[in-house]
Amino acid sequence: NVDAEVTLPRIHLAGTDENDLMYGQAHVAALLKAAEDTGVEFVYKTAATRLVQNADGIVTGVLADDKKRYRGKKAVILATCSYDRSEEMAQAFNYHMVQVLKDGRALTAATNTGDGIRMGMSVGAALDGMGGFIGLSNNIGGTPTLPGVPEVPGILVNKYGRRFVSESDHYAWVLRNVFAQEDHIAWGVFDAKAAALTGAAVGGVSPLSDDFSKEIADGSVVKAETIEDLAAQMGVPSKNVKAALDTWNTDMAAPEKADSQFPSRACGLEAIDTPPYYATRSYDYSLGALGGLKINTKSQVIDTEGEAISHLYAAGQVAGGFMGSYYPGTGTGILATLAFGRSAAENALNESEA
Repeated sequence: NVDAEVTLPRIHLAGTDENDLMYGQAHVAALLKAAEDTGVEFVYKTAATRLVQNADGIVTGVLADDKKRYRGKKAVILATCSYDRSEEMAQAFNYHMVQVLKDGRALTAATNTGDGIRMGMSVGAALDGMGGFIGLSNNIGGTPTLPGVPEVPGILVNKYGRRFVSESDHYAWVLRNVFAQEDHIAWGVFDAKAAALTGAAVGGVSPLSDDFSKEIADGSVVKAETIEDLAAQMGVPSKNVKAALDTWNTDMAAPEKADSQFPSRACGLEAIDTPPYYATRSYDYSLGALGGLKINTKSQVIDTEGEAISHLYAAGQVAGGFMGSYYPGTGTGILATLAFGRSAAENALNESEA
């Protein structure tokens, strides 16, 4: 057993009533108020289209779709997010995200189409960290849930009814393994004990009904009294699902309750043996692409020769390389905007006028 203090909830929630801003809204609202209080001027409904350089290659401003040129007295800071909604860039860098876009599972702003990355590339910027995205699973079988809710005991099986990953590994790693399965098919399998822990209290991408009646009616959750019937509804070999569950339950009957197939799983292990049994397809949703313009420790954009592009900075998801090829963990995206945003601003202010 793991000490409770080691497994304290790590998902970041805020607000105490329905009128409180939460998640990204609260983050952006605080930054917006601070900027407005400082006197920052915002130009809305106006897209920057091209960076402007002088004869010496110094970035001096941007051209916008209102036909105006906006000058950066000391520098230009790109903070346009990544290519979350760009099918063209997904085709070039990340086929996993191609599938997510095709299935309509992108949860990012529709305007995140990689404009800042293209603008940087047009003046010779190098790219870094391309190829991953921040994924969020809809699956409730064997995955961590919300703060204060126990881990749901369940297993993931592929279209052949076989386990292929430790379900409580890092969620980005689990989602990558789901996508790697044939036809990208995986099912979360759990029982009545796990079902009692889920429902509207867990939710994930969208709240679940307490008894799964809505999900069973629309086919997103299947339910059966036997594993054989459940496997038939899933369209997977029942002998393999049964073998996976038999192995799991044998492990859970042992005093140490250790997962013999994927030993990295450390806690939240329970037998899956109480009917009715449930299964739901495992899908991932995109919270944003990883990768963008290469920057240095001063948040300066780096060109393909390894040199800083004069008076050009990048912060947030438009910059790449500081996360790797898949999302390292909850809160990293916010931390990156704060750390590199502050770095870009402080270093830009120290520039001489362009």
